[in-house]
Order: sequence, then structure tokens, then C-alpha cells
Amino acid sequence: MTLLSQNSKMRRSGGDKYSIYNFGIPAFQSRDGTRTCPNAGKCAIGCYARQGAYLWSNVIDAYEARLEATEDARGFHEAMLREISTKALTATKRGKTLVIRIHDSGDFYSKDYFETWLGIIRAFPQVKFYSYTKQVAMLQNVELPPNFKLTFSYGGKQDHLIKATDSVSRVFK
Repeated sequence: MTLLSQNSKMRRSGGDKYSIYNFGIPAFQSRDGTRTCPNAGKCAIGCYARQGAYLWSNVIDAYEARLEATEDARGFHEAMLREISTKALTATKRGKTLVIRIHDSGDFYSKDYFETWLGIIRAFPQVKFYSYTKQVAMLQNVELPPNFKLTFSYGGKQDHLIKATDSVSRVFK
């Protein structure tokens, strides 16, 4: 199974400098009811990842399979290391920097899951990672590796915890 994906928009937006991929899990919750965005608030109503191509059965199946892969932390960590190694080598050969967006859909649904990602991120200091999250209380005071940009996204249950000094985004129609 491929864990990272790339659409035509990502290929174009990377230009000559970046090779951009994303990793996603189901938005809001999985088929079995697992909350993948535990702090989603009003954002769940208009969530872009709960409409359009995200509703195609093949896309739903892929995101569900990725979520299932994350539930085996060690297996997920090892699989992601292999996949990122391959993509980073290809990007380097093309004179590009590999960039990975964690969660075009879904969020860091648990502290253990986030810690697994930190291990992956630390293993690749030459790769740039970024993510938007509503897990403010869990992640606000975590020391992040320099190659990881974390942005809090308004619209969740913990907006009141976001500080003026935090990196933020606002979701709007």
C-alpha cells in the first residue's frame, strides 16, 4: 500500500524546487466511528475533506487503509521510513526538496500517534513536513523539530487556547 499521495495540483505547485506529497486519514471519523479529528468543532460542517473527490469510494478506501496502518505504530513507522526514503532520493536526484503535508484530511487523533510522526520527522532532517491541527492543548507546548511546521487551525473545540504567538490559520467559505 502507498501511504503518501500526490495529485496534479501538488506536482505543479512544487515547481522546480519542491516535490510535495500528502498523507491523509478519514476526515472527522472513520467508517467504524473512530474520531480522527477529536477536536473538530464547527469546522466539521464545511470540511473540504468531507466532500468532492474525498467521497469517491476508492478515496474513502485508501484513507481508511491509511488509518488502519497507523494503528500499528511500529509497522506504520517502518513503512513510512521506507516510503519517504524512496521519495526523498528521487526528489534529490531531481534537485528538489521533499515536502510532506501530514493530514490533508484527519488530524493527530492521539498523543501516541503524534509521537510516531515525530519519530518519522526526526529521521529525515532534510525533508520538510507541515500540518494543520486542532489539537491545541496536546501540541501547543511541544518542542518541534526544525523541519516541521505546525499550524493551529481555528474552527475547533480548543480555539480559546490558541495564543497570539501561535502559528494559525482560519478556515472560511
